[in-house]
Amino acid sequence: MSLAHNLHKHQHPLLQLFQQIDSMMLHVHQPRRGRPPKFSDAQIVKCMIYQVFYRIKSLRELEWRLRYDSHARTWIGLSEVPDHSTLSRRVTTIEKSSYELLFHEILHRLNPQTCITYWDSTPLRASRFDQEAQKGKGTRLGWYVGYKLHAIVSEDLLPLVWRVTPANIHDSQTGSMLGELTLFSVFRLLGDGAYDVRRLFERAAEYNI
Repeated sequence: MSLAHNLHKHQHPLLQLFQQIDSMMLHVHQPRRGRPPKFSDAQIVKCMIYQVFYRIKSLRELEWRLRYDSHARTWIGLSEVPDHSTLSRRVTTIEKSSYELLFHEILHRLNPQTCITYWDSTPLRASRFDQEAQKGKGTRLGWYVGYKLHAIVSEDLLPLVWRVTPANIHDSQTGSMLGELTLFSVFRLLGDGAYDVRRLFERAAEYNI
């Protein structure tokens, strides 16, 4: 294998992401009982990153792509590919146990600029067959059926806190998000007229925002 190929391989952004995951998972390790799983949490998280990186739409497609991508399997450390049902089960477990810890470890390393933060929501359309979706009104879409993504982001646009709610939840009803900002040193929080509500100002004052 040529030196140029080796250099190119080590500069591949996906491999660099996988190396960062290995490092961060050491800080979010959760103690387990019984036999160790066939696939580690780090390997499953890497599979999910691979899915996002290549915009793979389903776990079945992810399973198929990994079977034919020997480089990715080597970088992830897979001797065999987990099937789509295993991926689904393990991702659900990791979401409940490790994702929040991993998220905060990522933010710690990125060191976001939080003196000034921004609060807003964006509409997310849903299928008409989605029974949990609700009707709401957005400035961009007008009336639509779906959800809202409420997010508070840092000055350098890194997400600090977020919520997904049905579309009929008004922006001013998500004041509980302010409590999570106590993890960061926030001086000023900017939002539009939807947040011009006395109780939000009072809650912000409690947290010295």
